[in-house]
Amino acid sequence: MKALAFRKEAHDPVSSVKLKVLIAKTFIRGIDSGKAGKLLEQAWQTMSEHDFPADLRIQVALANSELLFWQGYINEAIERYESVIGNHEELPPDVETLKSCVRLGWTYGAAG
Repeated sequence: MKALAFRKEAHDPVSSVKLKVLIAKTFIRGIDSGKAGKLLEQAWQTMSEHDFPADLRIQVALANSELLFWQGYINEAIERYESVIGNHEELPPDVETLKSCVRLGWTYGAAG
């Protein structure tokens, strides 16, 4: 969380969103899903105020989908993801985002 305070001084929204997603992913994996949700909502809000690259929008949507899935909000997880990517996708080049895609596939399977 100290890293976020440091990033605020730099006034770089892209770096701030990336950092929030990374910290949120750490929280999703067992520390505090409430904090993860707050960070992801802040990232989502920042994205609505600025023009971000598509790959970063996908990372935020995937992290949001993962959190919503683990909280039991399966339909919301799918809606959040599809609001960014649509109904088609290309596989991402980095491993962390690819893992999120696998989790999203699991979410689709659970939703039927």
